[in-house]
Amino acid sequence: MNELKNELKKKYFLKKGFGSFFIIDNINVYSFYVLIFPILKLLIVDDHPKIRENIVSYFSMQKIRVDEARTGEEALEKAPHGAYDVIILDVNMPIMGGKEFLEKFRKDGFATPVIALTSNSLLSDKEELYGAGVDDYLTKPFELKELFLRVQAIARRKEQTISETIHIGNIEIDTVHMQVKKDGKIVDLSAKEIWILNYLACNLGIPRNKTDIILHVWWESEERLNLDSITLEVHISNLRKKLHPDIITTLRGIGYVMENTP
Repeated sequence: MNELKNELKKKYFLKKGFGSFFIIDNINVYSFYVLIFPILKLLIVDDHPKIRENIVSYFSMQKIRVDEARTGEEALEKAPHGAYDVIILDVNMPIMGGKEFLEKFRKDGFATPVIALTSNSLLSDKEELYGAGVDDYLTKPFELKELFLRVQAIARRKEQTISETIHIGNIEIDTVHMQVKKDGKIVDLSAKEIWILNYLACNLGIPRNKTDIILHVWWESEERLNLDSITLEVHISNLRKKLHPDIITTLRGIGYVMENTP
């Protein structure tokens, strides 16, 4: 438990109540019922470098990771494999516009929430955006704080769809208390094993690449990560031994995924 507490203090945000966020270093980890959630990861799709720069800078200060795409085509390459929590999409882009990207993205079966940035304020334009599958929109010019609040709201709605307890066969994963049971008995897992399992369980059925898992569990900047020194495969192997050989599936060239049934 002490190891888990130390990991929490160093690396993760906690949520208390609805929509209030704290850094765990400033609170007592045992003082209230908490829900642990990983840092958000966003994709900003915009052909204007200054807009991308401002959004990346602002959200980075909020400890939110942001990847960039300059065109709809580039976004189509990144979005399916990036495991993004929210996509921020400029509607009026050359080459492949935001609407065309969104139609192709939704047609391919991806449900990642999208916030559209548009200079159009007509109701008919907004209806067209919602019809194409957008989740929210902001009219330019906009305040970065408002964009941040909208991202938070969408993340909360997404979070509420995740069950506090996930059952996979005879395995029970308590994503709130970070506890795992097999056949009703608590399984002794290391802090890193619990973080990995919880992250994959909260993204059930969604492939996560190695870098994303490491960023969420080890919480280093991507530039500082030494992937060769990270023992992710060892932890995955230990989870399979302790829980079930098929609890986590390896997807060659992609990463790992946890399905509903092992």
